[in-house]
Amino acid sequence: MTDNGDTAYRVREPGDAPDRWRIAVNGARDFGEWHLFDGCLAHFLVAVLNREGVVPAFPDDFPYPDVTPTFTPCGY
Repeated sequence: MTDNGDTAYRVREPGDAPDRWRIAVNGARDFGEWHLFDGCLAHFLVAVLNREGVVPAFPDDFPYPDVTPTFTPCGY
């Protein structure tokens, strides 16, 4: 979930092929509109944070120009 209330979900279909799962994003301001990204969560994050992938639900200037995105694995 973003700080704006947008939510990203992993679409686990087909169930027997996790390498084909996608990401779906639902905007906090427009609950009826969904954006689908063809790729795994890691590819989604890289594309969005590098401004290579645009998610209509996210603000136009996301990620914000004055912020350098970072990734910290949880350490499982």
